[in-house]
Amino acid sequence: MEIRPYVTFECDEFVDPSETPPFGKRVATFLVESLGKSCSYIDGPEDRDDAWGFNVDWKQLTINCTVAFLNDGPRQWLLATEMKHSWSDWLRGRKRYEEQQQFFCLLDQLLKAHESIRSIRWYTREQWDRDRGAWSDRP
Repeated sequence: MEIRPYVTFECDEFVDPSETPPFGKRVATFLVESLGKSCSYIDGPEDRDDAWGFNVDWKQLTINCTVAFLNDGPRQWLLATEMKHSWSDWLRGRKRYEEQQQFFCLLDQLLKAHESIRSIRWYTREQWDRDRGAWSDRP
């Protein structure tokens, strides 16, 4: 199964001209508040020096989420996710791909439901690292 843990999107509404780096507190707050309705536990957002982050507990996974401003032309944001597997899952070699995909689908729905968010693009780790021209419009 191909997992796409990186999503970029454009949204001018989350830009605060008075904000100092790291940019993105409004984006992270929107995501935390939106995801909080569906997740058993969520903390943050917290300042992580160059970005904003938060952790989510989702169906026996802990997901580390990082929101960063990409200064490459349009007002583009990156949400990068990293799954933290339990020791028992690690020992058994369980990756919980289905649960990860469900989480990404939830994120996709939240982003698409916001009227100001556009140009949503999902990437695998390899696509993000090597070729950002290759992306998908769904998780």
